[in-house]
Amino acid sequence: MNATIKQHTFSLRQSLALPFLALFFVMISVWAWVFYANMVSMGRQMEQQLAASLNSRVNVYLDHLFLEAVTSVNEIHRLYRAGQLNQRSEEEQARQFATIMSSQPELSAINLGLEDGRLIGVNRSLANGVLHTSVIPKGAQPYREIYSVSENGQRDLFVFQEPIPYIPSKRLWYRHAIDQGKASWYPIYRFAQGETADLIGNFAIGYSMPLFDEQHQPIGVINSDIALGQISRYLKLLPLGEGGVAFIINEQNQIIGISNDTPLFRKQSTGGDEVNLQLVHFNNINSPVVEAAGERLPQGDAQETYITVNDASYLESVHSFKTDQGLDLRVVILLPEKQFFPTLKANMQTMLLFVAGTLILGIMLVLFAAHKLSKPIEQMTQWADQLAKGNWALPSSDNDPEKLHDYPIKEIRQLRNSFSTMASSLNETVATLEQRVAERTAELELVNSNLSELSNTDGMTGIPNRRKFDAVLASEWNRATRTGQPLVLALIDVDWFKKFNDHYGHLAGDDCLRHVATILKAKIRRSSDLVARYGGEEFAIIAPSINKANAIEMANIICKTLAASAVPHAMSPFGVLTASIGVALIVPTLDIEPETLIQAADEALYHAKDSGRNQVVFADIKIAPEDQFFESDIRFEQS
Repeated sequence: MNATIKQHTFSLRQSLALPFLALFFVMISVWAWVFYANMVSMGRQMEQQLAASLNSRVNVYLDHLFLEAVTSVNEIHRLYRAGQLNQRSEEEQARQFATIMSSQPELSAINLGLEDGRLIGVNRSLANGVLHTSVIPKGAQPYREIYSVSENGQRDLFVFQEPIPYIPSKRLWYRHAIDQGKASWYPIYRFAQGETADLIGNFAIGYSMPLFDEQHQPIGVINSDIALGQISRYLKLLPLGEGGVAFIINEQNQIIGISNDTPLFRKQSTGGDEVNLQLVHFNNINSPVVEAAGERLPQGDAQETYITVNDASYLESVHSFKTDQGLDLRVVILLPEKQFFPTLKANMQTMLLFVAGTLILGIMLVLFAAHKLSKPIEQMTQWADQLAKGNWALPSSDNDPEKLHDYPIKEIRQLRNSFSTMASSLNETVATLEQRVAERTAELELVNSNLSELSNTDGMTGIPNRRKFDAVLASEWNRATRTGQPLVLALIDVDWFKKFNDHYGHLAGDDCLRHVATILKAKIRRSSDLVARYGGEEFAIIAPSINKANAIEMANIICKTLAASAVPHAMSPFGVLTASIGVALIVPTLDIEPETLIQAADEALYHAKDSGRNQVVFADIKIAPEDQFFESDIRFEQS
């Protein structure tokens, strides 16, 4: 009996050491797990915030990129319908196109193809951004001759002649526009071959608009192309880190842009010397990460998930991008987790060393003190219990009857100090991590705020852009509809601006537009009014709740102030820079659309220009009864 009891008894040293070490191991394990979990959670939060920021940047870029394509086509259509293209020579038309391309830095090509085989086009080199013109006159052989463009938009040096016939009516962008019967985005196609492809790339996505005569017979098609290489170039600038990938796919799962050097197309032999190029899909691209991400693409518009490829974990962030013209894309951001945890391994090693050192010190302390005195060990065990419960505060004097901090045994004092250091270190670590998360969150909010402001501001003049104008007009229209107050729209067009540009150069033209914007901002001071760049040399003013007299007075002040600024304009009969202004006033109702006000102001502007320019014309809008044929009648009044 005694022998059995003896076999199951332990020495005091063992009785004190084993429970203490077990508790110590549990405490350190819990602390290590919490520390590791917090590090992983913080890293993933930072990763998700970066992915959201990158997606926002890509969406802003795509919005600007595709808006350039639509804007350029609309501008050429406006010039054509206004008779400012078909009354000029092909070379002069090409110069006009080059001017438009200069203001749209992301576009790769714009073309006007006609049914009779004529072509006027401008291409931009993908390598250096240099513009080239290509013209096929009426009755000429269908081979494009490529010329460089001088700084003033004139045709300059001959570059080469394409060996392959170029017939506009047989091109995909031309056929698609005629088949659709309206402006729309057409599928990705191989828009250049040979030397031309070396200049501007192989594949492009674009926007085209058909031209019809009065009998609705096709006259021609206007199109603008965006080279896929242009999109990939932007994606390569994103801070994705080592191993990160960003790519964009269309509805057919074709990759239209990627941030790495993976080719977007494959060469296929046709049996002879000719080689075809085929655009790749995400499921047959030479990239395991992209293939894995493509297989897990969500059905909805947005999703964030984690995938594992070759034992590496990635955050897959997917967001959709859609345009008003029906373009539907998805932006995929892949960020490797390893780049967000570079210090995790080092911190874990430091923690393990700390645990090992503390453990050795504890064992030595327990073995030394166990046979001396059990009371200090019991108090230390009680303190360890408090630490395990998350109470990192030091024991008070009332709860420390033996006053361990004054205890004569050095090792016990050291063990107590080690516990105190560990608690302080954990508190400091948690506080530091929380501060870093708060700082990163504030930085991301600032970046997102700056991106939002840039998307609504005209980069050259610093005033709101067309996108901001459209939003404010819709808002003010709804407000005026509710309140019954009048709404005034003024459209300002700089007189003979193209001649000014051609005579003084594009830099002077930019200064001219900034000068006009400065005058408009100085004269329009009400916080409720909006001054915006409407497009090209046109500006717009939205002024709610003012009457006809005040609207005309406002416009006349602007006209006189601009003329009085005496900016020289040698190509104007007035000798100085002037502007024509069309003003329209309306009291919106539920039966009227904002386009009625825009059309009236635009027609008033046309009358102002047609009547000699440097003047204000007011459009008096009369809304007809419902039983009459025309919706409204516009009468013009010269001020």
